[in-house]
Amino acid sequence: AEEVGLALRGQALARPAGWPGECALDDGLFPPLDCIAQASAPRAAGAAEGGDGSGPEDAGRGNCQAVFAGGEQVAAAREARLAIVGAAEAQVRVRGIESYAAVQIRQRSEEQETERCRIAQEARTRRLERMAQVAEVLVLEQNRTRRQQIALEASDKKASIDSSLQAQQLAHTRSESLYLFLVFMASHIGTRLRMPGGKFSAMFLVVFIRYLWLRAKAAGNGSFLRGLLQRGLLQRSLKGSLAALLESPAAHLAAPGGRVEAAVALRA
Repeated sequence: AEEVGLALRGQALARPAGWPGECALDDGLFPPLDCIAQASAPRAAGAAEGGDGSGPEDAGRGNCQAVFAGGEQVAAAREARLAIVGAAEAQVRVRGIESYAAVQIRQRSEEQETERCRIAQEARTRRLERMAQVAEVLVLEQNRTRRQQIALEASDKKASIDSSLQAQQLAHTRSESLYLFLVFMASHIGTRLRMPGGKFSAMFLVVFIRYLWLRAKAAGNGSFLRGLLQRGLLQRSLKGSLAALLESPAAHLAAPGGRVEAAVALRA
C-alpha cells in the first residue's frame, strides 16, 4: 500500500501542465471524485469544439487511466491487508481459545489434584481411625488379661494360704490328739497299776474319757464310721476304768457309799 501511494504521488507530480486544477490524492488510496471530474472536463470540451482529442487532453486521459489502475492496485492491496488482518484476528482468536482451553485444563487438573488429595486425606484419616480402634482393642484386651492374671494370682495365694492354714490346723489337731492320747494312756496305766493316788487318776480318767466320748460323738456327724469306732473304744476304756475304780481297795471305795457313787458315774 505504501508503494502504491508513492507511485500515485509520483504521477501527480509528473502530470502535464494542462491538468485542470489542483488534484490532491487521498494519501494514495483512492482517486478523489473531483479529480476524476476535472480530468474528464477538458476531454468533453475538446469534443464539443470538434477536435480529435490530441494534445493536453490525451495526456490527462492517460493520467486518469493510470490513476484508475493505481486504484485497482490499492483495492487489491486493501483486500490483502484485510485478509492479513482477518488471518491475524483468527490467529488471535485461536490463541485466545487455546489460552482459554489451557486455563480450563489447568483448572480441571488442579480440581482433580485437589480431589485426589482430599480422597487420600480421607483414606489416611480412616486408616488412622482403624489403627486407633485396633490399639484401643489391644489395650482393653491387655487390661482384661492383666486383671485375669491378678485374679488368678490372688486365688492361688488364697488357696495356698487356706491350705497352709488347714495344714497348720491339722498339725495342731494331731499334736493335741497325741497329747490327749498320752494323758489318757498315763491315766489308764496309773489306774491299772494300783499305784498310790489311783483314786485321782481313775477319777481324772473318767472325766477325760467322758469328754473324749462326747467329742467323738460330735465328730461322728462328719465321719460316721470313725465316730462309731472312737465311741466304741472310749466306751470300753470308760467301762474298764470304772471297773478298776470299783475293784480298787482304797479306803474311800470301801465305804458304804463308795460303790453307789461309782455306779452313778458309770450310768452317767
